[in-house]
Amino acid sequence: RVAHRDEEQRAEHPLRALEMRLARIEGDGPARAEVLGEMAEVLGGPLGRHDEALSALLGALDHDPASAPLLARSIAAARAAGKEAVARCAATIEGLAARTEEAGRGPTAAALHFALGDLCERDLGEPARAQGAFVRAEALGADPIPTWRAIDRTAAAAGDPTAQIRALRQLVFAGDAAGDAAALTEDIYRLASLELSSP
Repeated sequence: RVAHRDEEQRAEHPLRALEMRLARIEGDGPARAEVLGEMAEVLGGPLGRHDEALSALLGALDHDPASAPLLARSIAAARAAGKEAVARCAATIEGLAARTEEAGRGPTAAALHFALGDLCERDLGEPARAQGAFVRAEALGADPIPTWRAIDRTAAAAGDPTAQIRALRQLVFAGDAAGDAAALTEDIYRLASLELSSP
């Protein structure tokens, strides 16, 4: 216990130094994001203050939403902290996705929408919300094959055969680019079954 307390006290010094550095940075952007990312490492490591570490990471992402490493770290930290933290992370990413889309930053918004869809599908069990995010990612230029696959999965889970048919048609039209022969055959079979059962 004493050793742990000593380690915490040692970690407080770099944390205070980082807080002072952050206070000296004017405006926002990558410089603030970098310091907040370093603060998250100290908070989540020796200090064990995981909620604050996640807040620092989400704050960093807010200043630099185009950073793929920050996005990945934020998601990993949220998943490690549990469903409530994932919901908080998803809400932040959703807001950033809308903000960057409105600002005309298509590639950044696409990546954020895709990440939101992945969190909603895999962690939060919200297929309709996930589908909506993947559809936005597609419209903004996300990598088409994994995005169509994601729309297919989430539309099936959300009970939206129209969206599923559209995604499967795209995958079938893409041919070999969408996967091997077995995957293409499966796509064609599922597409035919859905089209036959649709009104």
